[in-house]
Formats: sequence, structure tokens, C-alpha cells
Amino acid sequence: MAEAALEELEDNYGPSDFVPLIWHVMDSLATDETQARYDYYGVLGIPDTYFDGTDEVAGAWPGVYDDFEGIMLNHLGDDPYVAIDLSGSHFGPPARLDRQGGTLRIRLTAEEPIPWGDVQVFAVVYEDSVYGQYMFT
Repeated sequence: MAEAALEELEDNYGPSDFVPLIWHVMDSLATDETQARYDYYGVLGIPDTYFDGTDEVAGAWPGVYDDFEGIMLNHLGDDPYVAIDLSGSHFGPPARLDRQGGTLRIRLTAEEPIPWGDVQVFAVVYEDSVYGQYMFT
């Protein structure tokens, strides 16, 4: 039920407002990494759903889509952790890279003290099928 609700939210709102990240445990799609995440975060139940990493919903029930949607809509009013500002009049094939531009702004909040020398942040912005054969990163 929860996975179907997440997929429906993705279909209804699209990648600008809703991007699900789904980790599987205890099934055929589980990996060592997903099991480690399960152990580290102390998951309360299966499924265990987080919205923006803050609102937790443990379990699923008939009508969970409506509850998920309400939480998601509340988060749309928050300042985004990642903001992409694109400028330029044309986003085209590689020959036109001179007309592309933009800024990626990421708000990073450390939940625990960490040495800054150990901090590395990587961001990949990826869009494919914009012009058929071209892919942009």
C-alpha cells in the first residue's frame, strides 16, 4: 500500500515536487546497504516512510495516500534544501553549451559535529530525453 501510494504521488506531482527514494529490506530487492540503513536508523516498521527526512510514517493502511499527500503538500511550502536556478534562453545540444547556465544551491545542515576536512558534497543534475538523443549533466 505504501509503495503504491508513493508511486501515485510521483505520477500526480512529478519530479519538481516529489521524488521518492525507496530502499528495500527483507525482500528480493534488499542489498547490504539497505540493510545497513535499516539497522542504523532504527526503523520502526515496514514500511517506514520519511518525508524530507523529518516526518516519519510507520506502516501503511487503506487510504495512506491521502495522509502521505497531506504531509507532502505541507512540505512544499518549506524552503527547499536543494534549489536549481537555470538561466539562458536555450537548453540544447552540446554545440549550444554557451547559451546554458545556472546555479545549484544546496543547504546542508550537519546533524552532528564533523571535521570539515572530512566533508565532501557532490551533486549531479541529470536530465535525459530533453532533445531525444542528447543527455545533459
